Amino acid sequence: MDLQLVKDKLFKLGLTSPESADQTRSLLKSTERTRKLKIWHDHSDILNHSYICFTVSFLYDEANFYTDQEFKLKHPDKMPINVQALVEIPKLYIFGQSGSSDEEQTLYTRTRLEDLQQIHLPTRVIHDDHNLTVFDDLRVFSGDGPARQFESGQQSGVIFPVFVAFQQ
Repeated sequence: MDLQLVKDKLFKLGLTSPESADQTRSLLKSTERTRKLKIWHDHSDILNHSYICFTVSFLYDEANFYTDQEFKLKHPDKMPINVQALVEIPKLYIFGQSGSSDEEQTLYTRTRLEDLQQIHLPTRVIHDDHNLTVFDDLRVFSGDGPARQFESGQQSGVIFPVFVAFQQ
């Protein structure tokens, strides 16, 4: 790709081009190959039964996905869509019955820790006969007390939370 096109793309994404051409291309490459994943947790009652729910979705980023206008230009024969809304549709990850005690909410911890540890491994993707390495940047969101504290590394009874960075 022409260096000026690379710089224009970085500018469009709100990034400043480094001094050298190699660094500029490398920045665009790493930006386009880093996707943001959102894990959302909720613990709620449904018909007097307590449930725990985890969903996973991509966070929309113009570096990874078409804009609405780009989609329209690429597919003029298709109806216009809201690309961000489509990309951010959550997928069910874990859904189970769980009480509200700390012990019951941590029953899913082993499975989640195994999955979180695997997420740091880069993903190999084949695209147009090229092997690409894609990195995942994990964002964790929560709507409930104990599960959120366990997610962020805080233990029960601790006054100051300790946040664990998931980014490499």
